[in-house]
Amino acid sequence: MEVKAQLKNARMAPRKVRRLRYVVVGLPVREARSQLTWQRGAAADIVLGVLNSAVANASHNYAIE
Repeated sequence: MEVKAQLKNARMAPRKVRRLRYVVVGLPVREARSQLTWQRGAAADIVLGVLNSAVANASHNYAIE
């Protein structure tokens, strides 16, 4: 099942966030988190927050671990 999360009105250029998004799309959650924790910049924090939100949505709304 595909779970989605989105962030609106982030005060950052979309191309900066898009670069990191391409890094983590398709990875398992644990590996994506480890990739984002080692990236520099504020964009990594934004993408990591959205990833954590997607994990929380999956566990709460769909009962997925």
